[in-house]
Amino acid sequence: MHDVEDGILAGRIDLAALGSPAERHALATLAVKHFGADEDALASAGEGLLALPVVAAVRDFAPATAATAAHVALKRLTSELVGRFVHAATDATRDRYGNGPLARYTADLVVPSQAAAEVALLKAVALRYVMSDPGHLAVQARQRELLTELAGTLLATAPGHLDPVFAEAWADAADDAARMRVVLDQVAILTDQQAVARHAALVRSGGNPGSP
Repeated sequence: MHDVEDGILAGRIDLAALGSPAERHALATLAVKHFGADEDALASAGEGLLALPVVAAVRDFAPATAATAAHVALKRLTSELVGRFVHAATDATRDRYGNGPLARYTADLVVPSQAAAEVALLKAVALRYVMSDPGHLAVQARQRELLTELAGTLLATAPGHLDPVFAEAWADAADDAARMRVVLDQVAILTDQQAVARHAALVRSGGNPGSP
């Protein structure tokens, strides 16, 4: 839902597309292929979502001119749909296993087919209009390249440029695989901005932050 909300804010997603038979077919194809959705349930999932007042309230959302009320409606969409899916799974699970304590391994999560289809359809919306966008894919490719270069430089210069806690883990690592794990953990904790800054400081300077 947060991916969908971000896509609507960016002007890449228009939920009115759910009303187009051609677009709904394309989305259903993606939902089946990538998310294992039930094709029969998908047939009514789009109509069910469009019939919801919270969805109707943002069908004409225009990022450049949206008033405060429109942004509130978009936040309400995310909140209510998340709640809708959580309650659907909770109620179905309770219906099957009762209202007693459901500790570890005493029950399996039950997700109704209609809720699963709606979730898959929204995932397909994000995939079709945001994740598969050529510009987005190009950015992702550059990000992967940057992270690969950063990890390679940290590995080659370790433990010199690792944070103290990871430098300690590096010293304790038993083999090359464990040391690589330490470097990957170091990179994994970085925010996007931190990764870019660390890359600029290390990779572009050949591993020497003091180089021009």
